[in-house]
Amino acid sequence: MVLDGNTPALLIPLCFLLIGLTITVALDPYISRKQRIIMFTIIGLSLTLIAQNIIEDALASGELNWFWRTTASVYGYSVRCF
Repeated sequence: MVLDGNTPALLIPLCFLLIGLTITVALDPYISRKQRIIMFTIIGLSLTLIAQNIIEDALASGELNWFWRTTASVYGYSVRCF
């Protein structure tokens, strides 16, 4: 994903969906505590993957910074395998 004029059009609806899911999970009385913790973990990891993708693209478009780009890629890969 290249950070251009279309990036907010892709990220804003996704963030609204995650915010709505967070509100639903927090307010739903039929979700048990264990399920709520699991769902909040999934929401948090999803948000970090969005941030990781933006950071990795910013590092790829700038000057060569292999250490931070590799670190961001390893983090993204490890979270996706989780």
